[in-house]
Amino acid sequence: MKIGEQVLAHVNNGSWCQCQVVDIKGDIVVVSGEEEQRRARQSGRRPIGVGLSRHMVKKNNVVKHLDNA
Repeated sequence: MKIGEQVLAHVNNGSWCQCQVVDIKGDIVVVSGEEEQRRARQSGRRPIGVGLSRHMVKKNNVVKHLDNA
């Protein structure tokens, strides 16, 4: 994983939430949600994130299909 990468994070209710990696500290990956990313951009600050163990974060392997129409 790299800073700036879109990932899925395992959240409290057991589902996966789309987030962005904002920092990595050893085995801890700091992620931030889309809403916080937007607010941070508007305020001109770094986003606030939540530190999760690496096993609670996985790559977002979404394949985007392009229409040839």
